[in-house]
Amino acid sequence: MPIIASRASAAYGAGFGKTLSSSFAPVGAYDALATITVPSGGAGVVTMTGIPSTYQHLQIRVSARLTSVNPTNYMWFRLNGESSSSYNLHQWISFGVSSSSSYNGAATFGIAERLAGGGAPTNVFGAIILDIFDYNSSKLKTIKSLGGVESNSNNTNGSVYFNGNIFNNAQAVRSIDFAQETGNFVENTIISLYGVK
Repeated sequence: MPIIASRASAAYGAGFGKTLSSSFAPVGAYDALATITVPSGGAGVVTMTGIPSTYQHLQIRVSARLTSVNPTNYMWFRLNGESSSSYNLHQWISFGVSSSSSYNGAATFGIAERLAGGGAPTNVFGAIILDIFDYNSSKLKTIKSLGGVESNSNNTNGSVYFNGNIFNNAQAVRSIDFAQETGNFVENTIISLYGVK
């Protein structure tokens, strides 16, 4: 069963703080919109809905672990529930001591990248930052993700990755589903949504 998040109250900050000798005074570029923490028992899908139309871009920050038996597994996403072959993916990954790249031109989901699985060291979580640019425009959507995970105890199986996705649909983004290649998100997985001004 999906976990549904409605918009949380916006959090306005002071950016980098008080400026002493410049006319530039940051006022905060990110508003916290929603945070989902997976409860005991885990979750197969995490869904964020009711995304407002008042921002330029979106950012999603993920700290997650999966129940799969592998050291790592992919987390994927779908925008507005779209499951047709609407996603193009370019991927670069540094895995252990080697690196590789790949392309998929007709995927049914976008790839955010790898997270720690059940085969990773105990209590290790993967981290991902996912940016959706011009989410509210009539443009095709460009999505960038950056992340990393340590998946074994002797440091030979960690990974750092960078992905670029294109969502070949001009509709504004109002919901995002997050799931994984196999298994579930474990308890204390955190997925947070920010609006970027």
